[in-house]
Amino acid sequence: GDRNQAIYGFRGADVDSIPNMTRALEQTQRGVRVLSLTYTRRCPATHVALAQALVPQIKALDTAPLGTVTEMNLSLAISEMKIGDLVVARLNRSVVKVAYALIRRGIRPIIRGRNIGDGLVALVNKLIGRTGTCTITELAKRITKYDSNEQQRLGALGRKGAGRLGAHNEKIGCMIEMLANVPTVQDLRTQLETLFAEFEPGKEPAAVILGTVHRTKGLESSRVFIIDPDKMPPPMAKEPWEYQQEKNLLYVAVTRC
Repeated sequence: GDRNQAIYGFRGADVDSIPNMTRALEQTQRGVRVLSLTYTRRCPATHVALAQALVPQIKALDTAPLGTVTEMNLSLAISEMKIGDLVVARLNRSVVKVAYALIRRGIRPIIRGRNIGDGLVALVNKLIGRTGTCTITELAKRITKYDSNEQQRLGALGRKGAGRLGAHNEKIGCMIEMLANVPTVQDLRTQLETLFAEFEPGKEPAAVILGTVHRTKGLESSRVFIIDPDKMPPPMAKEPWEYQQEKNLLYVAVTRC
């Protein structure tokens, strides 16, 4: 494992698993030898230079192409996106916003994360209730009320509820972005069924692939857009281990190309 790519502490994974394993093996008769990851065989030289700000020991191969790193505003970036590109962000709401912009351009987006769509569908069903239908305006009102109640309930838990509150805010942010782009609840359901998808890495469909860094780890593309990089770390990161996880996320993001 590479401890610089450990990003699942929020799920309860041991963020110090590699050092802990090393210490445990040092106590055995056979001992342990640690071989650090020093070269990337994927990334262009300029991208590796960017990654070295986070992980100084990483190097590009001597045969690696130079590559390009460019900064641009979001609207220009969206206008440059094309089939086969990979778009990564820290937050799902950022991804949803770009997906709808691509739809308006006539380009198919796919957001990686089937269970994210399923979770949003479950929330819609919960808020609509037994009637099974309502207007978009009424659904927006119910979401606002639901959000207010959850903010109070989870906020009262303090640090114990911080992770759940962050997940809740992500879900509400996605829902608000989607509500602004569909005329009816049925259109919302259709979008939720088609926009979010899982696929086998290496067999990406003909689309612009979007996802959070967590969802796109393991993917790669010749062109990668990192959107809203200022959201790394997000406001919910408080503890030292959380900041380290956010640093790891940024490292994963800049090494997808």
